[in-house]
Amino acid sequence: MSVVSGELVSEAGAFNVNRLKELIPTVQFYSTNPRNSAINIRGLGAPFGLTNDGIEPGGGLYIDGVFYARPAAATLDFLDVERIEVLRGPQGTLFGKNTTAGAINVTTRKPSFDPETDFELNFGNLGFVQAKGSISGPLVPTVAGRLSFSGTQRDGTLLNARTEDDVNDLNNLGVRGQLLFAPSDAIAITAAVDHSRQRPKGYTQVVAGVAPTLRNADRQYPQIAADLGYVPPSFDAFDRLTDVDTPMRSYQDLGGA
Repeated sequence: MSVVSGELVSEAGAFNVNRLKELIPTVQFYSTNPRNSAINIRGLGAPFGLTNDGIEPGGGLYIDGVFYARPAAATLDFLDVERIEVLRGPQGTLFGKNTTAGAINVTTRKPSFDPETDFELNFGNLGFVQAKGSISGPLVPTVAGRLSFSGTQRDGTLLNARTEDDVNDLNNLGVRGQLLFAPSDAIAITAAVDHSRQRPKGYTQVVAGVAPTLRNADRQYPQIAADLGYVPPSFDAFDRLTDVDTPMRSYQDLGGA
């Protein structure tokens, strides 16, 4: 088991599972689009490259004990994290059948009867801006509340030569509200409501090259492209150019109580 504190997660900029994998060995997260996303632990979990709308993952993601059934949910931004635990190997006894490879267990900060306020603002290249904050404190002698939010924005990393727009950007928002009812030292009841939203123009790919096949010459890519009068903007992937003419929206809304 590996345990990472919320402080380290914040300092390292690991605001989602994709960044978390850089901190914890044997954790992999692959995502070319929401339908092709996979969390693997020690190489086990879900096949990458196949649409997995109906395939239950082998690596479970849990946030405050709630199971997120689709791997694409892992693209959401963490909100007010206290610690993250990665448990390797089958965890069926505690977490159920969706953890044959292991589990990622995220625990968020709970409401506090001591007033707390945190705010963080980060800037980076490509127009990266991220704001995170939380406020907590007592509402009445036996009830405490906590309100947390996170927003991430970044310009695209690819240029669509057809539309002159940047694509593969970030546009994430999230908010969580919690109430803690503690009438005595022996009783504590927590109610939480959260919602997160991703609105990227994302997951556009670039041409890295064309390989010949065993088809006849008139059915090979060069002849088909010539017949259609099509020329890609570049065959060098490092030019970061694409010309897709279909919206590559990858919107996602997650929420619950």
